[in-house]
Amino acid sequence: MAMASENKTEEMVTLCRQLREVWGENLANTGGGSFRYWSGRRMVYGINISGQLGELDI
Repeated sequence: MAMASENKTEEMVTLCRQLREVWGENLANTGGGSFRYWSGRRMVYGINISGQLGELDI
């Protein structure tokens, strides 16, 4: 979350992370730092918070 704060995406990341109560949340190194959300063996969505991609990638 410190990375999201530095990149001024904390509000969007916080909103997206609320769904961790519904789907399992996993941290990943994809794009320098991401959260991925899973339903069983299927990834529902992921968010990149590193800022290395130039935008908040959802």
